[in-house]
Amino acid sequence: MIKDRGIDALINECLIGPVLSMGATFVAYACALLSYVYMVWTNPAYNSTGAYTPVVVAFSFLIGLQICNVFTTPLSSGIDTIFVAAAWDPEVLMRDHPDLYHRMVQVYPHVQQAIHA
Repeated sequence: MIKDRGIDALINECLIGPVLSMGATFVAYACALLSYVYMVWTNPAYNSTGAYTPVVVAFSFLIGLQICNVFTTPLSSGIDTIFVAAAWDPEVLMRDHPDLYHRMVQVYPHVQQAIHA
């Protein structure tokens, strides 16, 4: 269905996945940096030798990455839903969301011809 409608080229050029992944990685690095600063600045009694600092930093990196991925998954799913809905019934997209349809056609004019609109 997606190839028949010409949406496959549009999906291949969608850059939302790498953008969300890099955003999640940035959040994870920020969490790791903040946990490192916290461990060095407060110098808790259990970490007087600094043995727990790498463990806490790695754990905060993983937690930050996963929490950010959890929050960005609905965005990615919504964009995938728009692509599937546009391929399944393009007339509804043209009728109910003409601004989105016209922006899509401006960027990818071949989509209009492929969906036979």
